[in-house]
Amino acid sequence: MIRYLGLLALLGTTGCLLQSECDASVSYACAAGVVSLVSSCEESTSTPVGTCAKGCGIAQMYAGLDVCPADLCRENVPKKPGDPCQTDDDCRPTQADSSTTMVTNTHLACDTAAKACAAAAGPTVADWLKPCSADVVAQTAPAGTRAFDRGAPDPGCAEGWCAAARVEGAACVANSCTRACTSDDQCPAESTCILFVNGTNACDTPPMGWCKPGGPFGIGFTCM
Repeated sequence: MIRYLGLLALLGTTGCLLQSECDASVSYACAAGVVSLVSSCEESTSTPVGTCAKGCGIAQMYAGLDVCPADLCRENVPKKPGDPCQTDDDCRPTQADSSTTMVTNTHLACDTAAKACAAAAGPTVADWLKPCSADVVAQTAPAGTRAFDRGAPDPGCAEGWCAAARVEGAACVANSCTRACTSDDQCPAESTCILFVNGTNACDTPPMGWCKPGGPFGIGFTCM
């Protein structure tokens, strides 16, 4: 009898359990340049949450904590050679391929005759790989030999930024003048854009970071 009642209780709550699980399963969908938050429940709902400037680039994406509505827009989706374009801006952003041993950048420009994105030279950063201001490095680095990886304003660098990092236990800090960035295509070859972590997950805050030599793993970015 207890088992029977328990089964009835379970069956009676199953609908609620499934409903709660369904409510938690949401995604972003893009159609006709409008991004909506979509619930996959029986009575599905769709709430517009953003508008794309250049139309949709991705039709649907799971709405995780690290995903913003604008990520589905064509202007924010990483481009590749051969993508259609009218101007160079249509060929950005791009995403570098990186591993523990190499960084391969993709820099593109619009071939207006072919109306397609094609390989192009990467940007030049003034003072690239030159040492940062000593006082900036000292203020940026934590005490001791703890590992860290940061970008910081540096008026002593031509483009106003310093990249500084230290591997755990190292006695010195690798540092280089760099530039601020929002995507990999704004960085020179063999480097990537490291975005500052947005602690509030606010999608209305534009991304910003710094170009790090050697990419996420700092290949070749060592101190003397």
